[in-house]
Amino acid sequence: MSEKEQCEICLKKTDDIKQPVICAKCIDKIASYDICDLERKKLKVENERYKKALERLSRLGNEPHLGNSIGNQIAQQALKGE
Repeated sequence: MSEKEQCEICLKKTDDIKQPVICAKCIDKIASYDICDLERKKLKVENERYKKALERLSRLGNEPHLGNSIGNQIAQQALKGE
């Protein structure tokens, strides 16, 4: 069976095959998606941690309002994506 045929029946049950067939190409894709998903989750957690720190820095010395020092302004600009 060629690689193309394997991919076409990948994860599909056929009359002569009782269990799903997953070709090597699709296994590689699944593994890379799992890794990407894990990395994405790690980055999301890290991003939230940095965002919380920037929010605290943007108000430092003037809580609960935004501060006007240079450090406050740098944090505010980073939060805006500037």
